[in-house]
Amino acid sequence: DLDTGAQLRALMPHDDAVYAAAWGPAGRRFATGGRDGRVFVYELGSPSMLADLALNEPVLALRFVDADTVEASGWSGRGTRWGLVDGAAQPVPPATSTANVAGALQVRVP
Repeated sequence: DLDTGAQLRALMPHDDAVYAAAWGPAGRRFATGGRDGRVFVYELGSPSMLADLALNEPVLALRFVDADTVEASGWSGRGTRWGLVDGAAQPVPPATSTANVAGALQVRVP
């Protein structure tokens, strides 16, 4: 709470550094990805985590494709998409290559 400084919510800790974070398009979901290869998805206002996903390699880039789909890529350049349906995570085959997720999210400085 910005007025009181009270903590409103604690996020599930990663086992190592967090390398990526993303807000859902409606601003109601938030996801984190880390060196531990895990992606955690939270629904604002919910007391529990929405999804605990495994990329099985450090997560370097993370984004919401839409309100119900999260995409992440790791060190190998391969990506994975997960559908968030009724609070459950299910693998979703990508419509396009996810190998370029990290490249698409990089900030280039001249």
